[in-house]
Amino acid sequence: YVGAHFRTLKTLAATERCTRYQLLLAITAVGLRDLSDQRDLVLALPYARQAQGRHPHLLSDGVLDLPLRLQLPATEGPLAALAGVRAALLDALDQPWLTQARVARALGLGARGDRPALSGVYFNLNPALDLGQFAPVRAEGREGRKPGLLSELIFNFHEAGDALLLDLHYSSERLSPTRAQAVLDAFERALASVLPAVAADPAPLLLSAVRRQIAATPQRVALRFHGRDTDYASLGQRIAAIPHALRARGVGP
Repeated sequence: YVGAHFRTLKTLAATERCTRYQLLLAITAVGLRDLSDQRDLVLALPYARQAQGRHPHLLSDGVLDLPLRLQLPATEGPLAALAGVRAALLDALDQPWLTQARVARALGLGARGDRPALSGVYFNLNPALDLGQFAPVRAEGREGRKPGLLSELIFNFHEAGDALLLDLHYSSERLSPTRAQAVLDAFERALASVLPAVAADPAPLLLSAVRRQIAATPQRVALRFHGRDTDYASLGQRIAAIPHALRARGVGP
């Protein structure tokens, strides 16, 4: 999904005040709902935590599979489902073991701390990574081979420059190529349903949001830096001064 489509998706995430991860998760879940006619879904998410007692110097010392239960609206699109998806995700990340126990109980299974994810469907987003930050060490990122597939379906998204890539992996023992294509088609229909939502408002969304906040709460603190507070009214004055300062320096179209 290249160029304008991905930019529109990023713009929509900013409009809805959510992350691209949350938006893509909602789109994926709605696509699966429409394909399966099932509103109550469990997806597995890769989940990394830091064990402070064992390896405090590591960013994360293990990746777990976090089951996420999503109870979706009956017919509405991804934007209507977004609030519930976001709440379920934040709750699951805050209480992963309790989340696992609740999902296991809902499925009629005993909850164990060593149980693998309680779903055959995985969702993952690999954000863009600036490998230049590792300089002077030379670094290269690549998607590794997958010799085996323990789940039925993996939605593996990648951000690569001005493109969003989707690797859809499926188990040939569980799904036929025709059924896998139907899964992809359902996702693309859900994606297409949200893309026009931004086309009617091409204004720069961050600046629009800041201007709305300036009008609503001019005295509220907008920035805090080295012990100095700047309220929204002052921030608005500085924003308004930028074009004049640029023109005074000869900057123009």
